[in-house]
Amino acid sequence: MTQRRLPSPRLPTPEAGVREVHMRTRDGLAVAKARVFQHGRSAFAEILHRIDRAERSIEVRAFLWRDDEVGNRLGHAILDAADRGVRVRIFKDRIAAVYEYTGGNKQSFFHKRVNATQRFQAWFLSTVYRARGSFRQQPNPLSEAILGHPNISVSHKRKRFDHSKVFIFDERIITLGSMGIGDNHHSEWVDVMVEIEGTEHVSRLRQRLDGQMSFDPGRAVDFLVHSRHTYRRRRCPMLAERLDLIEQAAHSITVEMAYLGDPRFTAALLRAINKGLQVKLVTAAMADVLGNLNRATCDALLRRTGAPDNLTIVLLPRMVHAKIVVIDGRAVDIGSANFTPLSHGVYEEINLYAVDRAFAQAVEAAVEDHCHEGQVVRGRLGYRRLHSRIERVIVAYQSRKGGRLPRKARRLSRKGRFLLPAARSAHGADAADAANVANVVDVAASYAESKSPPTSSPESLGRIGVKKRRLWPGRRFMARRRLLRVRRRQLQGGTGLESLETLDVLDAAQRSRGREKAGNRAASVRAQRRLRLLPLVRRRNKRKDGST
Repeated sequence: MTQRRLPSPRLPTPEAGVREVHMRTRDGLAVAKARVFQHGRSAFAEILHRIDRAERSIEVRAFLWRDDEVGNRLGHAILDAADRGVRVRIFKDRIAAVYEYTGGNKQSFFHKRVNATQRFQAWFLSTVYRARGSFRQQPNPLSEAILGHPNISVSHKRKRFDHSKVFIFDERIITLGSMGIGDNHHSEWVDVMVEIEGTEHVSRLRQRLDGQMSFDPGRAVDFLVHSRHTYRRRRCPMLAERLDLIEQAAHSITVEMAYLGDPRFTAALLRAINKGLQVKLVTAAMADVLGNLNRATCDALLRRTGAPDNLTIVLLPRMVHAKIVVIDGRAVDIGSANFTPLSHGVYEEINLYAVDRAFAQAVEAAVEDHCHEGQVVRGRLGYRRLHSRIERVIVAYQSRKGGRLPRKARRLSRKGRFLLPAARSAHGADAADAANVANVVDVAASYAESKSPPTSSPESLGRIGVKKRRLWPGRRFMARRRLLRVRRRQLQGGTGLESLETLDVLDAAQRSRGREKAGNRAASVRAQRRLRLLPLVRRRNKRKDGST
């Protein structure tokens, strides 16, 4: 592994970590004022300011809330607001208590009683990652005062699997992102939060969480959400919607992600790299959990693409906890959802989706500022294979009841080249069909030049989505045939005779190649049989010679 270190500037001040933009629609009309906080200090200062200015209501959705300096400062601010008459609702997930026992100062703000299951989980987590946990929780009068206040309702006793980090003030301002409540999120980790103003956006978020409205990629501002009480088991529309954003990219993809490992997103990034898009991936050199799985995913991207110039992987020495995807410098997906199966069907997640160049540039500028303290990786990336496999097994077990794509979308996503319905509606069916036609013509042209089947190179394998290592030769041949039939039906909608003729040539060539392979296999089997029968023939001839 070779690494090139980028120049390391001074850490930004809280004032320098805020970028304010005015988001607009495609017609140029003003939509909302948005602010981007590129680190926890600036975001936490703004949240405290909003709590002090709140007049009617405050809603807090927190996955992690530690009993440390930052957690107590936020608790005091909320208690003061409740004393002023502000109605406060807090949704705190009990499942995150295990991480509170094993990270930071090992103290949970609300979960002071540790049951046997949590004790075992914390012990296992601390053993695997060599970070001893604390099962002795110190009482906190502040948390008890919050739980007993008449103007504050706290939901914290059950596992809600709510991984979102959202603050809503007076049903007018939304602040969301990746920042938990704790000292490490405030000053040590890389977290990004965004703030957007407008009562219509708050009501839109409520409708999305209740399942009243579906995701609309044509809107300038919308929300990507997964709610366990809204969608039935193993249903997660957010998965298809986020994959759509990557599939519809035309020029560049910028990703800053805390945790990786979902093969569906890895495959989507591989397809984008093979198409020649500029892909930048920013993550931690070693995450607090799933660190080896992150490194294994980065190494797979480098290995399976040959580390081309259009792929840039930056590893930061600090923990990267942000979850950001920027498409073509215009569309932004930012919030609490990682690139893991747990974030799509197991946990409840809330992400902001915005189509605005100024907002996208502000988010990309925050990512670029983070990259200055990191290292660009070229070549292979080392990791502990046993640890990565253990982490993969743990994630697979935890997400065994997670969401998955609909059957038709799964089938088309395996082919690797079709835009899903949301992307088609956003960019038009004609553009999607034209992209598919262009891809088929490219494959046919490469075949005509090389006089070899189009699946002979790794690049063409990525184009048509055939996994060579997982399919027997006969099944690979049938998979190619099925792919050609599907694309033929797509092209028959009036895209031109030339493309159909190209498909006919490609289809005939694959048929002849398949017959040739079958003949070679049959000849090889006959030769092996002759070799096995040769000793018997020789012994029989010897007996005949002796008898004469």
